[in-house]
Amino acid sequence: MEPDDYLYVYLYFLKTATKFDNTTDRTIVYEASKDPKFDKLIQKYGENHFSNVLKSLVNEMISQGIIIGVQATPMNIITGVSPIGYSILAKSKDNKFMNKLKKSAPKWALNTLTSIIISLVS
Repeated sequence: MEPDDYLYVYLYFLKTATKFDNTTDRTIVYEASKDPKFDKLIQKYGENHFSNVLKSLVNEMISQGIIIGVQATPMNIITGVSPIGYSILAKSKDNKFMNKLKKSAPKWALNTLTSIIISLVS
């Protein structure tokens, strides 16, 4: 997945998650897919690939404490968004922050996107 697309999915999923308490990642994805750009990315990458990328992304968000929830099969249980998650969303409105984040895209493969974002938010 291209870095800009990956970043959009990350931030849009997180933004959509703020609308829910005690739900599943599937419910959040269903709601997010109502956004034309999010849905277009699902079509662009195919449902299987997109689903695998998103599952990994959500697991990363949970394990890094961005989203509060439990990793489970076949779907993750999401109980809310943590304060750092809200900080990330607030910072994502800052063009300077977003440019730094996009420039760090090659590092995403070495670390997780979340750890890069946290280092820039802190």
